[in-house]
Amino acid sequence: VVSTQSTWAPISDLFNSNFMADIEIKFETNGVASIKPILDMYLLHYCGLFRSQCNFVVAMPLCPAEHCKSTTFTKCGHYSGPVDLNFQPHGKGTLTLEDEVSK
Repeated sequence: VVSTQSTWAPISDLFNSNFMADIEIKFETNGVASIKPILDMYLLHYCGLFRSQCNFVVAMPLCPAEHCKSTTFTKCGHYSGPVDLNFQPHGKGTLTLEDEVSK
């Protein structure tokens, strides 16, 4: 299951006042278009149905200790890069654990 807190690029990045200022749409105080959570949910369901088409994530929440029994990582962070059909890191990506970046 893909977390609804994940960001999919580049679509999710477009739903803010920087890209949608000319459209009559409401924005939250943080500049995010109020329709973004709805579209994120549609994208989540789409990826659930068509997993092979959703093979890259940006800033997906990830706790390595939950997935690797022998891991030395105790912190949680965010992963950006390719994912497999179960939305697990697969291939060359970037893992950011608090202030540490691992490639």
